Amino acid sequence: MKKILIIAWKDLRTYFVLPSAYVICVIFILFSGLFFYDNLSIFFLSKLQPLPWEEIAAQKDLNHMVVQPYLHSLSILYLLIPVITMRLFAEENRLRTDELLYSSPISSYQIVAGKYIAAVILFMVLLLFTVQHMLFLCIFGNPDIGPIITGYLGLFLVGLAYLAIGLFCSALTDNQIIAAIVTFGIICFFWMVGLAPYIISDIEIANMLKYFSLQEHFHTFTKGLIDLKDIVYILSFIFFSLFLTHQTIESRRWK
Repeated sequence: MKKILIIAWKDLRTYFVLPSAYVICVIFILFSGLFFYDNLSIFFLSKLQPLPWEEIAAQKDLNHMVVQPYLHSLSILYLLIPVITMRLFAEENRLRTDELLYSSPISSYQIVAGKYIAAVILFMVLLLFTVQHMLFLCIFGNPDIGPIITGYLGLFLVGLAYLAIGLFCSALTDNQIIAAIVTFGIICFFWMVGLAPYIISDIEIANMLKYFSLQEHFHTFTKGLIDLKDIVYILSFIFFSLFLTHQTIESRRWK
């Protein structure tokens, strides 16, 4: 465990030595704040305006009009994941420091775990910047806490899945840009495949493709529901991606 934490600390420190982490944080804070303000403004407008806004307001509460849309808008965080993961292995491969890393008395799973933990910590830091908005709602409003907790759980789990696939893409190349583009493409695929029912006429095939969409599984969490099949799918996605990363690193060690 100590070796894993050493690797995690090295990569985490590198994030904040370079300007990339600060740029990511600033961009995300700005956009998350704008999304929250926009959703809250619509909610207040629905309370102040006459019909048809009053009819809408009667059917919508704070959770439906602010919390759920805000949690979905935070999905923009996933688009920043390629920037978080692109350098983890690609930079090591480019600078040839991977040879030193792979020849050290550290197992491949410890290397993968350490770098993955560093990315997860940065991802958690970004999520923490949004908690203040939910605290604001709880202090000045009366939202249902359940959907907030499950929504953040879903946001975190899906983020872990995308981080795992980003780590794998970074291990495949020595070019950070290529790693980021491939990761971005995979994220878009698992995001957009949920639109299959609107494109494919065959219901069975469309529903099967929809199940593979991580965004669809996240949507269940925003409703305040925790479904075992969603958790199993996301965890399976994470472990399979990390397994592929481990196998990639193992193959490089024996070259």
